[in-house]
Amino acid sequence: MRHLAASIAVLIFAGVALADEPVKLIVNGGTIKSDPAPIIRDGHVYVPLRVAGEAVGAEVTYDAELKIVKLCARPPNYTLGNLGGACMIIDQSEGLTVKGRLFLGVRKLAESLGSKVKWDNQAKTVTITSAAPAL
Repeated sequence: MRHLAASIAVLIFAGVALADEPVKLIVNGGTIKSDPAPIIRDGHVYVPLRVAGEAVGAEVTYDAELKIVKLCARPPNYTLGNLGGACMIIDQSEGLTVKGRLFLGVRKLAESLGSKVKWDNQAKTVTITSAAPAL
């Protein structure tokens, strides 16, 4: 009976350790440090919007009154991926707010910006590769 209880305890704490495993973010070959770090929620990876947006070359601004985030290409004559324009608007309700930071699903963010995204489940690493900016 003692062995059964010990085995159950090991399984419970192993699950907690796995849940707390950090997610690594790599953008265009460079590791991006972020506080808070990217998270996994319901099987999806979410990244802090400002950190990821700036890492792919966008200017990120937040309008608290409208509760929207605006990502704009730098320099302004570039376009952001397949959006066909210089800016994109993200409503706060489209993401998760954690510790006062807006997180967005990494695939949605990357593909909206015309970037490629790859997830390595074993290494808990998400890699974003930006497309060359369009003129």
